Amino acid sequence: MGENQQNILLSELSSAASYLDRIFRVLSKINNFTSNNILEKFRQDLFILFESKNSLITMEGSQNCSIDDIQNAINFFKFFLKLPFKRVHKLEWGPEFINILYGYAHQLHLACLEYGPTEIDLPRVNILTCQEKEGIPFFSLGVDDIGNSGHCLILSLEEKRKKKYAEFIHLGNEAIIYKQVMKAKDFFSKAINLKETPEALTLLAWVQSLLGNTDDAKALCHKAIEIDPSYGPPYNDLGIFLMEEGSFEKSLKWFEKAKRSINYQNREYPYINSGRVYMKVKKYDQALKELQMALTLVPTHQALHKTVERLIRKIPELSRKNV
Repeated sequence: MGENQQNILLSELSSAASYLDRIFRVLSKINNFTSNNILEKFRQDLFILFESKNSLITMEGSQNCSIDDIQNAINFFKFFLKLPFKRVHKLEWGPEFINILYGYAHQLHLACLEYGPTEIDLPRVNILTCQEKEGIPFFSLGVDDIGNSGHCLILSLEEKRKKKYAEFIHLGNEAIIYKQVMKAKDFFSKAINLKETPEALTLLAWVQSLLGNTDDAKALCHKAIEIDPSYGPPYNDLGIFLMEEGSFEKSLKWFEKAKRSINYQNREYPYINSGRVYMKVKKYDQALKELQMALTLVPTHQALHKTVERLIRKIPELSRKNV
């Protein structure tokens, strides 16, 4: 099997698995007898598929919940696609397995809708066939779709993802400008579904902080740093969250890390924020140094110029009050 075809199969499998994960999250909030029956039949059909492909595989009764077994089966199949088995088997079994996932995803999505309107993001349509069935799209994948796919398709799909990612980032930033925080959250989340980048994670973290979800915001910043330790904004944002909590000493440590980061377009931010911290703890001379350093990075920043001039005039008076 060609590497391109294998990548396409893995991409479509990941897309189907992500769609199911979104459905499972909704199902976890409702107790639906219909969906429980569907899940059990789903698990059985996956096991039957494995048994039919290899007589050495015999399934036993499982003590796991249906969802756990389904997710484990998906992970097992991902490993199968990555291993150097014969191309003919992957081209036959891959679409068959993926179509079982989409068939049951459709049934489970309908089961979720029985409990009222529910927003579940649909999978991206790359080379999938999509048709309307009982009010929602039904997805499927053909062997020919994979067999005839080549390098150009891979590039085309990647370009589409990049374009859509950039569009969601732009729309999210635009929503922030107009104070449409929930819309921004939705757009940044969609960007992350396409590509989990430090940029998108940090933007979503900022939105979560605006919604008062500081712990979630911190977790997203830490995840962004794990992906790219050279990316500066999440360090700065972690410093801001700590500063707002009154943990001034800890916040300064994060601002220092932001200053040292390699990839940071707005490098003046951690200096400005360090200045804010020193103002709060009444270390006015140190605050002035930080703000003056920020000015060397953005010498045309008029508001910052005025802040520095005002602080220079007030430092003698502020220092006397502090004695």
